Amino acid sequence: MAKRPKKNKLFTFFILLLFFVAILFWVENNRPTAQIKNPVAEKNLDKNEKENEEKNLIVYVLDVGQGDAFLIESPTGIQALVDTGPPNKILSQLASVVPPTDRSIDLVFISHPDQDHIGGILDVLENYSVGLIFESGVSVDSQTFQSFKNLIKEKNIKDLLAKRGTRVDIGDGAYIEILFPDRDVSNFETNEASIVMRIVYGENSIMFTGDAPVKTEEIILSENTAESLQSDILKVGHHGSKTSTSVDFLNAVKPEYAVISVGLKNKFGHPKQEILDLLANFKVQIFRTDELGQIEIKCDKINPCKINK
Repeated sequence: MAKRPKKNKLFTFFILLLFFVAILFWVENNRPTAQIKNPVAEKNLDKNEKENEEKNLIVYVLDVGQGDAFLIESPTGIQALVDTGPPNKILSQLASVVPPTDRSIDLVFISHPDQDHIGGILDVLENYSVGLIFESGVSVDSQTFQSFKNLIKEKNIKDLLAKRGTRVDIGDGAYIEILFPDRDVSNFETNEASIVMRIVYGENSIMFTGDAPVKTEEIILSENTAESLQSDILKVGHHGSKTSTSVDFLNAVKPEYAVISVGLKNKFGHPKQEILDLLANFKVQIFRTDELGQIEIKCDKINPCKINK
């Protein structure tokens, strides 16, 4: 008779343990879908924190010629690649800023699938371990795009549609917020479907616009306050084409600096003089890859970002 209470206690403890485990499982599987936290797939954050002891957010505007490619390193070492430029450009640029022993990229954002933004994706997927990919949701009938879709399926890489309201935590309070698409853009023209997003770290913010034209800018303006769009640095839309960067958009964003990723003496005549004049009228300082090559942007939480040529 004296042993029976001990068995009851063990049984009660076992039931409580199962209940606790069940609660943890439920919480883990019912996080809000608009908040994406800890996107790193088993990455050694202690090592990366030591590599970035100053706790800076660093953005490399990669010199890929007539196209876009940006590598973001968060204060905790999480790496995000925004677009991959035209073919045969991205690997040499990544090698110039990523240690040869680091063969992983945590996040890849493909703003839209035009060749000057997606052309290097196959090289990236074949040479780096990629954790998570964001797309806008628009498709194109190109060999590169079809090979990209096949390869991420083969490698079992998670592929998500970027949606307005999504916020991706990249460590130490830094985050990426998606402003567009806000809807199904599968039938949009590719530029109109571009992912538009802001990176925020403390008092500093950077706006990425892909090739979004004025039509897309107007949608974003209609859904957000000017205050929420304000950014210290603007990645000028569509390489400085006159189809992007409206007066209304600049009035809302109010950038101090602008970066233009563009090829030297490109056949499109980018950036257009009227866009350069408009930025000058807004007293925005301009940094161009065709003139400066690769550009480094370094931001802490409080002080203004530093742009190194």
